[in-house]
Amino acid sequence: MSPAPMKITAVRASAVRVPVTRPAAFVRTTLTHVSSTIVEVETEGGLSGGGETRGTFSADIVNRQFAPKVVGLSAAARREVRD
Repeated sequence: MSPAPMKITAVRASAVRVPVTRPAAFVRTTLTHVSSTIVEVETEGGLSGGGETRGTFSADIVNRQFAPKVVGLSAAARREVRD
């Protein structure tokens, strides 16, 4: 018997700006920070997972458009989540 699928209960995305250990100098700018979005997913069974995307613009997209559509879906239903 296979275990019951766990439903996604929360999806949160946070924009972060992380300082680099060695600033990189370019022609017109110096890179002192890296901007990313950290995504956390939680399930009703207490499992959680995380991911990262480049840039901070995607935090708003994940929180407003993606999260409401996947909360309640099975964490194992990758095709449904992707579509």
